[in-house]
Amino acid sequence: MHRLLLALVACVVCFAVEASQSVGLVLSGGGAKGIAHIGVIQALEDNDIPIDYVAGTSMGSIVGGLYAMGYTPAEMLALIRSKEFQDWSTGTVDPHLTYYYARKPDTPKVVSFDINLADSTAFKSLLPESLINPLPMNYGFLELFSASTAQCGGDFDRLFVPFRCVTSDVYAKRMVVVRSGDVGRAIRSSMSFPVVFKPIMVDSVPMFDGGIYDNYPFDVMNSEFAPDVMIGVDVTAPDAPAAKSSMVDRIEAMVIQDANRKMPPERGITIRLDLKKYSLLDFNRADEIYRLGYDRGLAMIDSIKGRVSSRRQAKSLEISRKIFRAKTPDVLFDSVAVRGGTESQNRYVNALFTKGKPDTLSLDNVRDSYYRAITPGKFSDLSLTAQYKPQSGMNTLLVDAEVKNNFRVGVGGYASSATNSFLFLSTGYSTLSYNSLDVDINGWLGQELIAGTVSARMALRTAVRSALGLEAKLSRHKWADKPHMIFDDYLPNSLTKIDNFVRVRYTLATSLSGKVDITVGYGRLTDRFYDFAESDMLSLRDRSLHRLGRVEAVYDYNKLDDNLFPTVGTRITGSVAATAGNSQFFPSNSSSGHWRENVKWLDASFAYTELFDVARYLSLGLDCRAVGSTRKLLPTYMATLSQAPQFTPTAACANRFNADFRAFSSAAVGGIVVAKLRQSLQLRANIYGYMPVRRIMAADDGVGVKFGRWLGEPEAIGQLDVVYSLPFAKITAYANYTTTPADRWTFGVSLGAFILPDTFLR
Repeated sequence: MHRLLLALVACVVCFAVEASQSVGLVLSGGGAKGIAHIGVIQALEDNDIPIDYVAGTSMGSIVGGLYAMGYTPAEMLALIRSKEFQDWSTGTVDPHLTYYYARKPDTPKVVSFDINLADSTAFKSLLPESLINPLPMNYGFLELFSASTAQCGGDFDRLFVPFRCVTSDVYAKRMVVVRSGDVGRAIRSSMSFPVVFKPIMVDSVPMFDGGIYDNYPFDVMNSEFAPDVMIGVDVTAPDAPAAKSSMVDRIEAMVIQDANRKMPPERGITIRLDLKKYSLLDFNRADEIYRLGYDRGLAMIDSIKGRVSSRRQAKSLEISRKIFRAKTPDVLFDSVAVRGGTESQNRYVNALFTKGKPDTLSLDNVRDSYYRAITPGKFSDLSLTAQYKPQSGMNTLLVDAEVKNNFRVGVGGYASSATNSFLFLSTGYSTLSYNSLDVDINGWLGQELIAGTVSARMALRTAVRSALGLEAKLSRHKWADKPHMIFDDYLPNSLTKIDNFVRVRYTLATSLSGKVDITVGYGRLTDRFYDFAESDMLSLRDRSLHRLGRVEAVYDYNKLDDNLFPTVGTRITGSVAATAGNSQFFPSNSSSGHWRENVKWLDASFAYTELFDVARYLSLGLDCRAVGSTRKLLPTYMATLSQAPQFTPTAACANRFNADFRAFSSAAVGGIVVAKLRQSLQLRANIYGYMPVRRIMAADDGVGVKFGRWLGEPEAIGQLDVVYSLPFAKITAYANYTTTPADRWTFGVSLGAFILPDTFLR
């Protein structure tokens, strides 16, 4: 009854509207510059100008398609502003949706290549198909457009506003007009700008951005709908290049043909905007681009009203939208069809979407399975299509899988003005099945760190998601007592740690963002150090050797948006461990005797990090850490100090041996301020207060060791970072301050991620 009343009201209002002309809206391509289309549409609606048909290319197809589906300009702008759209346009996989237990550990890898050793042509395709990762957009477009595809039955004339979009067949060198099929795939093929976005396959033919052959499709509007008047919005950059153009801008200039075609004046009006200062991917500047479109639309209203006599009142438009959108069906799936992989791989992917799920899948069910599938990083693409079945009102979920090659190699590292730089190399092998296997070999090579790790992990077919792994590591890490730069004269290292171990790891998923790791391992740890009582730092060093067995359980809950430079999210970790074995001391001279003793102790640690947005460009956070241990003092000061964990909250602290920040038990509290100056630029301030429960102190003889008083003098560390995100790594300029000892200030610049291999003892 409610819908019937709305329909009657709409009819009454529509009869009162003069309908002497039909109006077609034509929207050009232009990437983020196309956000101006939304502003123009708002200006038209505010002045009761009707839109009876819409045709678009590239970004114009996105805006036109959303409008054709019944979206208001305000809703379109909100979508463009949303984090989801930002993730689609940048290829960012939201870590909040992935399964934490299945993620690979972070490494300093910058670039990696998948290699098929059985294919002699494998090295010809090492470069990626697109700059933007297609995986986030795959599910996003399914959720956004599949209901409208079902509602119109694949006929774009049956949308709220009849719609056309343009795509390009570059092999046949022709424009293709899309008037039916899946709405989301049609729009995505129209916006698949070469190199930037991966093309959409239609009948085994890759379809690219429609702007290649027709970036301003007024002729398509004319031939498809023949409206009485056309209103065109052209945001194409003029022939003259911008003062500063990016690689994407140059590609746009090369591939877009007939970019400045003009609509014949007798057929309609063109609203042209000069947006050359904006890039193809400037979606973070949506508000200002929208405002330019709105203002330009208002400036042209008198001319438009002179050509368009028809009017459609806002109330009529609102009621019509409500009626149309009330009929939009829920998207439900009763079957899943997977193709693209081997037969066994397809069965496995199908099981991810169906096993343990209800017979009828909702979009939430599909999202959960999709992100579970892509979390391990084994797909180069996993596209989703809803195939509507009008007889049942259900959909079949079509899943097209592109599985990465089994072998991979990677290169990366950390380049710094300090001496903690290193080169990182990796290789690996993986399979995709119910019991997926991952084998990784990683290496760090630097002035202060040389390390190699080997790990193997197999997924287990258990009711609760779990995995079993084996890890081994060989490493040597040097620490100096003073911060020094790569151009400084040679300084001796206060401590050299050799950390060799092997362990078995069982991982159990506790939630989407949580996991528990249980490890059992054996380590052979060697420390080489100078006795602080010696005046000659170039003398021979003492050595301690520890043969230890360790059992540890670690709970880790992680919803940070970035592990190194987070801006929002929560991370909670806690661990308990039992260690037993024996320790030996080998003096460099006769001042101290050799000793050997059995040792055992318990450890516990806790860390809590929370960051939240307080404004659009500002985040605040809290970082709390605590460690506790029953470990006893070793016979000498340096032997004890070298085994105590050091508090190093930033990379600038990590190449410096600081006795005042080493203790078996301690607590630290830090405050974090993040100013998000641009999408790729952050200004960060971290300030920590550190308190050892009992300091480790040299005895009066300078060789022996003792505990200091309980909760002695606190210390502090502060760091200011300017972080700029490149597509492949981050550049950081930093200033670090510690309250003790001398040389408290450290300045530097770095490129890459400072991620070290795991250690046997925390």
